[in-house]
Amino acid sequence: MVLNKYIRAFLAASGFLLFVFCFSCDEVDIALINCNECTVEEPTRAQLELKLERLGKYALSNSTIYITVYEGNLEDGVVFKSLQTTNYATDISVPLNKDYTVTAKYYIDGNDYIAVDSATPQVKYDKNNCDEPCYYVTNKSVNLRLRYTK
Repeated sequence: MVLNKYIRAFLAASGFLLFVFCFSCDEVDIALINCNECTVEEPTRAQLELKLERLGKYALSNSTIYITVYEGNLEDGVVFKSLQTTNYATDISVPLNKDYTVTAKYYIDGNDYIAVDSATPQVKYDKNNCDEPCYYVTNKSVNLRLRYTK
């Protein structure tokens, strides 16, 4: 009985170590790379994709969405760009390897709703998964769709 308990503990620890070993490498999964978005030259900027709420989903009192992009954390208050849109998806060009926090303000039935998300667009190099070695950008979208409106 005691030996059986030690064997179970050993197998559980071995399984955990195998899991950590398998997922700790910096290898890229082929499914994550869109070779059409790869470039031969290393980019210095990225298109940050802002996923916004579809305006027809709610009875919006004001169909304009007010977006503020902050460089760094929201509490730092460093505004990179402000814009207004009525589209449910917008892209903005940003320098790579910086943290960005984005807010989207919606006005619905007399109430303001603010969605917040952040991203750090980074460039990666891949030499195996596409026809030619290339650079691609990761972590380049923020989800600013509303989750709750009550």
